[in-house]
Amino acid sequence: MSSATARRICGRCTTSGLCLSDPDHDGACDAEGPPQLLSADRRWAVRATDPAPALATVLVHNLQLGLFRSDPLRQMRQGLVRATNRMLREFRASAGAGLRVIWIAQAGVGELLPGLAVRDEDERLVKPRISAFFGTDLDQRLMAMSASRDVECRQLVIVAGITTHADVRSTAIDAVQRGYDVRVAVDVIGSDDPEHESITERWLAESRLARVQTIAAIADDLATLRAERARGLRGLTADGQRR
Repeated sequence: MSSATARRICGRCTTSGLCLSDPDHDGACDAEGPPQLLSADRRWAVRATDPAPALATVLVHNLQLGLFRSDPLRQMRQGLVRATNRMLREFRASAGAGLRVIWIAQAGVGELLPGLAVRDEDERLVKPRISAFFGTDLDQRLMAMSASRDVECRQLVIVAGITTHADVRSTAIDAVQRGYDVRVAVDVIGSDDPEHESITERWLAESRLARVQTIAAIADDLATLRAERARGLRGLTADGQRR
């Protein structure tokens, strides 16, 4: 069972992601809307009959025409398109229907790069600033699950795209602060500032806030999570009780 409690989303909760900034906000929030499950480590539970929540969400940042007009990003363009498509192909093979993809776009800088393997079911999100969480409903999208579930599923957020030292780093840190299990796909990121990109990769890895991993390593983790979920659901009756 998850240790999280059901609380209603209010303006403050929407902003902070967790209803922890006010000591009186303890399940008694009278905001409109259905209860949401808020957990310090973003673990959720499912019944055997529930639609399975995503094993992982991939946040692909800023692969837009307007950001690749000058070097060095212009030189990285085709390589990042190929790497992104390979990442999604391998992750989809590992996670099956459990993979969710959100294409994060910076406001006002053009369409996605041609050649990207965007699917109809993929989501899009336009962000006004550096982090994908700032001024958007990203946290609410990631938390959109029922409060009445019974088998825990780890919430994995994978960050990719550009730029490593700004958007990727900011979103990764914000995701960590909200309690998600965060991975940075090191072979699907890029920057116009190699020095600060290197510093960012090293700092994220050494601080252990997020795991900086290759496509292959993340794909292996996804396959493991998929197997863990399958074992957990096979052990439940339709009403969520252990057999």
